[in-house]
Amino acid sequence: MKNCNGRKSCTVAANNRLYGDPCPGTHKYVTVTYYCKVKKTPKCLRRCHRQAKCIRRKCVCKSGYKGDGIRSCTNIKDECSYPYRRVGKGCYLIQKDNVSGDTAFAKCLQRGAYLANFETLNEAMLMKYELLKMKTGVHYYVGGRNINRYKTGGDWRWIKKDGKMVKMKYFAFDNGEPNGTLKASQDCMFFYASRGYRFHAVWCAMGGLLGGYICEK
Repeated sequence: MKNCNGRKSCTVAANNRLYGDPCPGTHKYVTVTYYCKVKKTPKCLRRCHRQAKCIRRKCVCKSGYKGDGIRSCTNIKDECSYPYRRVGKGCYLIQKDNVSGDTAFAKCLQRGAYLANFETLNEAMLMKYELLKMKTGVHYYVGGRNINRYKTGGDWRWIKKDGKMVKMKYFAFDNGEPNGTLKASQDCMFFYASRGYRFHAVWCAMGGLLGGYICEK
């Protein structure tokens, strides 16, 4: 009967070859007593995401999901996974940092994304609300750029990943903004923390107003 130990199922034969025939000509039968043992599954050291399960003490996302199994398990059909997040319909990386506008622009491109565009007032207000909830006190660069500093008020566009530009369809800036000049150009744009995350124009390459950035993909 040792052959049955540790198995999920087992067949026990009743024949003379296995047990012998001490009583020839007598009808015989076999009575089997057994019990089942529940195999304990090792627990994971940390609580798994609701779309993950514990396999060999590791949290693994279920089929159709991807992520680290603990903080995130995102549907594969939804490409917005950690460290990116959904804000409205957009997918953003909100990066707390201390860089210039030009550096922020490059860092997003290196990630295969671009500085976030907020082509509608609804998109901008949703992100503003998100930043206010975070309470970081950090300014965040976005993808707005002035492409003509010779024009009064500038010519502000949203810059896409492929370099295409979309003209701003609403006046996005705070009171008194943008206030750059030909001699003191402020051709980049960020959510200015000191003004409740309203849009402000700012120099792109240097200065004291460094900040984080928001990438979009």
